[in-house]
Amino acid sequence: MNQNPSTSDAASRREHLLMSLLFEQLLQFHVATYMDNDIAGIPQALQKCGCPVKAIRARLKGKEGRLRGNLMGKRVEFSARTVITGDPNLEQDEVGVPKSIAMTLTYPEHVTPYNIAYLQELVRNGPTAYPGARYVVRDTRQHIDLRYNKRADAFLQYGWIVERHLKDGDFVLFNRQPSLHKMSMMSHRVCLMPYSTFHLNLSVTPPYNADFDGDEMNMHLGAVTDYLPAGKQAGHGHRAGHSVQNILLWVPDWDGTVPIPAIIKPKPMWTGKQILSMVIPRGINIQHSAEPKSANPLFDDGMLIENGEIVFGIIERRPSGPEATRTLFTGLQQVVNSWLFHHGFSIGIRDTIADKKTMAYITQHIAERKTNVQQIIIDATHNRIKAAPGMTIRKSFESPVERELNLAHDTSGQYEQKNVKEDNNVKQMVVAGSKSVEGRRIPFDFPHRTLPHFAKDDYSPEARGFHPTPLVKALEHVMVNYDGTVRNSLGHFIQFVYGEDGMDGAFIEHQHIDTFSLNSWEFKHNYRVDIIDPHFAFLPSVLQIGIDNSSPEL
Repeated sequence: MNQNPSTSDAASRREHLLMSLLFEQLLQFHVATYMDNDIAGIPQALQKCGCPVKAIRARLKGKEGRLRGNLMGKRVEFSARTVITGDPNLEQDEVGVPKSIAMTLTYPEHVTPYNIAYLQELVRNGPTAYPGARYVVRDTRQHIDLRYNKRADAFLQYGWIVERHLKDGDFVLFNRQPSLHKMSMMSHRVCLMPYSTFHLNLSVTPPYNADFDGDEMNMHLGAVTDYLPAGKQAGHGHRAGHSVQNILLWVPDWDGTVPIPAIIKPKPMWTGKQILSMVIPRGINIQHSAEPKSANPLFDDGMLIENGEIVFGIIERRPSGPEATRTLFTGLQQVVNSWLFHHGFSIGIRDTIADKKTMAYITQHIAERKTNVQQIIIDATHNRIKAAPGMTIRKSFESPVERELNLAHDTSGQYEQKNVKEDNNVKQMVVAGSKSVEGRRIPFDFPHRTLPHFAKDDYSPEARGFHPTPLVKALEHVMVNYDGTVRNSLGHFIQFVYGEDGMDGAFIEHQHIDTFSLNSWEFKHNYRVDIIDPHFAFLPSVLQIGIDNSSPEL
């Protein structure tokens, strides 16, 4: 009787201890899954609805997380994104914009006495006709959507803003991600085109590191041109005291000193040149003579800056070095495009055959380099190659082999360039830089070999020589047709049977072929493919060879 209370107390203590351990593990589980709910080997914490809890790690990481999705990359207005296409007919600072994008994006233009008739015509056209407008913004910041209000043109007033369609000559910002340097975002002039992609001059692609294999770029419509008329207006006339105080607050590193007014009575007034001079660093001296030459130009043209002070002239955009350079390159490109359009550029068999003297020299030089490579392979086979400093034995072997092959390639190429005629189109492509060689030996993509038909551990130049990358691009349009032939996109025959034997190289490497127990006829019956001989053709259930008579057109 006395042992029952103690037994129940011990049981309750054990139960309490188990519950404490259980709650401790449960708390640890929820704390861990609160931080990361994708831990391997641990079940996910679930909400009441059965959905997994989105942990802190999941909210922060990845492209859609807080850092990359919300802080580093945000959705912005007045932007467009689509694929880019090369267009040599555009000027270097132009970007071809699809008409559909031009009718979607809007450019805010203030209503003035000089453009009110033009803007009223755009408002009258509305958002569905080009050129047109989408919105009218009153001076009270009230937006009028022209999709629903057709009479907005009747009360267009000075000072209002018309958000019109994009037009030729508008300035936009063009950007390709990743934005690695400041040239990844540059300004271009809009050129409307009836296409669905952005068009870009080929000479502008290097700063963007762009090509035309599916790259997409962003276009941002901002107030790019507003600074030019603002700078011109700021250089004219005089400003009163309260206006100057407000402007001086925006001068970088302003020390609080107000310049002496240009006019003292009847009230202090400053010139726009005084304000702009505060932004120009000391030591800047620029002189651009006026026409006609004068120390005090009547129309304030030209430019004279002495020690950072604007003496005369107006801050505005004028034709200068960059624009002249753009015009030069655009003209050169248009001339070359016109020449190519009328003459063309192609390669024939004659361009690929060198004269006897050149062929003899190249053949002899390549044979000498092959002999040197063979000697290096023999030294490696007999363990006579020592590891170079900072290199493994394999790298110490590959380095002299690559050096010999590079010498064979460079020396032969230089000799051929000097001796082949100038009208050879292949030579013109090589001299212009239109060539592509990896610059390294082919790696072993198959076990111990580069391709299945080479012997294992074959390091000779034939098995591991240079491989031009355009070969793969040239074979992209080649495919095996349903009749077993290999053809290109034009339907021309490349091979009557794939690989001349009908075998898929991807499955040959791991296939077991019984060559010893089969006699000659059994081996041919199992592995020979001959579409002409009915005994060795494809099985009826595998592939049919012949003419399709099911269609009356064939």
